Amino acid sequence: MSEPHEQQIIVIGPDGQPVAAGTVDDHRGGADVSDMVEQPAKVMRIGSMIKQLLEEVRAAPLDEASRNRLR
Repeated sequence: MSEPHEQQIIVIGPDGQPVAAGTVDDHRGGADVSDMVEQPAKVMRIGSMIKQLLEEVRAAPLDEASRNRLR
């Protein structure tokens, strides 16, 4: 059996650069991971928008170039 991989948490700042990092075990004894998100409703809204966009892309018909790449 292989060893389980350690999950890592990376906090990304407004400029897209990582501002903090750690492992799941590091954060279990301290603050909850959800406390690291300042506006959880905004994150959920963005996540649902991304999910909808991915569904639309998957449902879109393929053009000729896409068909050639799949071959």
